[in-house]
Amino acid sequence: MTTRSRFSFFQRLKGSLRFRWKWAQLGVFFFKSRDFSLATVRVDGRPITLQLPEAERLVLEHELSLIYLEDCYRLLEVRPRPRTIVDIGANVGFFSLVAKHHFPTATIHAYEPNPELQAALGAHLTPLGIRIYPEAVGAADGFIQLKLAGNSQHTTVEPSANGTIVQTRFAEVVARCKGSIDLLKLDCEGAEWDILATKDALASARCLRMEYHLWARPGSTVDDIRRLVEDAGLTVDFLVEIEPGGWGLLGASRSQLATTTP
Repeated sequence: MTTRSRFSFFQRLKGSLRFRWKWAQLGVFFFKSRDFSLATVRVDGRPITLQLPEAERLVLEHELSLIYLEDCYRLLEVRPRPRTIVDIGANVGFFSLVAKHHFPTATIHAYEPNPELQAALGAHLTPLGIRIYPEAVGAADGFIQLKLAGNSQHTTVEPSANGTIVQTRFAEVVARCKGSIDLLKLDCEGAEWDILATKDALASARCLRMEYHLWARPGSTVDDIRRLVEDAGLTVDFLVEIEPGGWGLLGASRSQLATTTP
């Protein structure tokens, strides 16, 4: 075996061991890669049986891998450790699960308006004491209807006088956290624009992790989303354009200096 071959072998072995070790921290154990299965995870000492729609299982398992294994939201960089966390656009609750794993003493509120996801969300989060609100979040109180597109991760909302799903103003979300949010996560398929525009309420958020969607505001740019965040008094720590002109990830805080620029 050549030196290059040995190096390549040990790199693959290192990656494989790291992969297994990381999942073992979440209670997922396997010997061979083909045996890997995300049926049950263990969070804060409690086994959580995952209830995923079969039609979306692969997509959602990949989402959990991104949030936990790759730490796409950079939760491990959040300092100091958050005491209050708000998850807006919770879907089946993977962000909240991982946040509870990293910050077991935090109080977490999860918001998800899609009634089709409530059973899975409850099964995943209720055993951990995470408070679930079956509501959309926006700048003002009202009602919305869902616009389904592709899978549940791409579902959007629109105001509707005839809607049956409640939309809660962001100021009330803050009030439910007694006026302070240590970590705010937004993944609400375009609704983030209205939420970020509520500067007075957003002033209560210390750290922000979000998926932004430029397509929700045609003609907008990353500079526009950055400006909204900075106008709310936050400093952008990282901004990653996943799909230039489409969407990406952004992190910001009040206590850290920017570490990455687009």
